[in-house]
Amino acid sequence: MTFVDPIRYRSPIKNILMYQSDEFDSGFPSSSTSSFSGVLENELKKEVNRSEKRRSMLADSLRNAYHAIEYQKNCLEQQDRYFTSSKSTLESLLMKQELLESRLSNLKQNNFYPSILSLGVSEKNLQQSSRYPPEVKDYSRITALEREISDIKEQMRCSKSVWGSNNAYTQNMSKDGKSDEVEVKEVNEELRQHAELMEAKCSNAQRERDVLELQIVSLHSGLHQEKVSSKELEKKCVKLQSEITANRSINESLHLEVSALKQQSHTLENAVKGSESEKKLLHVKVENLQKEKQILMSQKELLFEIMKKKGKWKYLSKELTRRDPEVIQTIAGNERGCSGETSFSDLSHTASLRHSGRRGRRMKERKYKSNGPNFFQSHDCHTDYDRKYLSKEKDGNARNKQTQLEKNEIYFKDENSSGKYIPKNVR
Repeated sequence: MTFVDPIRYRSPIKNILMYQSDEFDSGFPSSSTSSFSGVLENELKKEVNRSEKRRSMLADSLRNAYHAIEYQKNCLEQQDRYFTSSKSTLESLLMKQELLESRLSNLKQNNFYPSILSLGVSEKNLQQSSRYPPEVKDYSRITALEREISDIKEQMRCSKSVWGSNNAYTQNMSKDGKSDEVEVKEVNEELRQHAELMEAKCSNAQRERDVLELQIVSLHSGLHQEKVSSKELEKKCVKLQSEITANRSINESLHLEVSALKQQSHTLENAVKGSESEKKLLHVKVENLQKEKQILMSQKELLFEIMKKKGKWKYLSKELTRRDPEVIQTIAGNERGCSGETSFSDLSHTASLRHSGRRGRRMKERKYKSNGPNFFQSHDCHTDYDRKYLSKEKDGNARNKQTQLEKNEIYFKDENSSGKYIPKNVR
């Protein structure tokens, strides 16, 4: 059997109950975003697994402690049995010691017959004491002594010369009694030492039992604490799950808002692109109009120069001043009818009409030159011709104005369209 030293013994509960502070004060991260929600769930699962492992370890340690207590109980019962058996052996040895002392006292006396009677009584006691089981090594020596005593009795009975051999026998018995006393003392000392050892072992076993009971109490307290902590963790799990669901709903609403804003941004981008394309078209039209304006101005300057060279500035200046406002009015009417969106073909048509008029004037001037100085002489004759020519030009200009007005009336603005002019026939 192995006995545990209660002074050197260290219970494993300290290592079990020594939890790290990082496990309890680990500090959860804020669950404001959905990215941390998965991390929190994983940490909670890990902590739950840890608590379950601790529970299983504590349950196993409790079982081991119960088994150890049962084993110690069995050991104590065996030690108690051994102690009771040793007490019975001690009592039997003490009885034998008393018998031996009585024998020695009888041998010391001179009278031999009463010693024989006492020996008969002692044999009965020895027979009664021999019923006890021998459990010590020195019992063999005691039995040997008893055999010697029985042999001596037989010799005494068989001896013929009782009185002669009595003295020798008494001497031998005195020597044997002294040696027996020494041996009995040694046996008693050994038995006392053994009893002291047994008492020490019993005290150690009781101390171990007390230590185990303390361990069981501490394990029960640890289990209670673990149950409380597990309940708190479950409450925290429920709270975190509610927070996660709230965060998910918030994230979904934000996602819907972001998608709506993206659609609005796409529509705005498309509108901006359309406005930019319209702006480019208008810019191109403005440039074309500016070019046409420059062309018309250059043609006008050329006409003035030609008229100056021919010497008819005084005569035609009035007509030009009279015609220029009409041309300006026709151009303004075209611009109003088209709302700033005249086509290049219409302007070219007006330019061609003007060019045809100028060509007719040039032909007239050539005729005047071919006549020479007679032109001035027959000025009165030519005035009628000039008047007829001017009336014809007026009629042609009126016809051109009517055609332009008809064209302008054909083009009108569609209210449902994006500010463009389409012909009436197309609509």
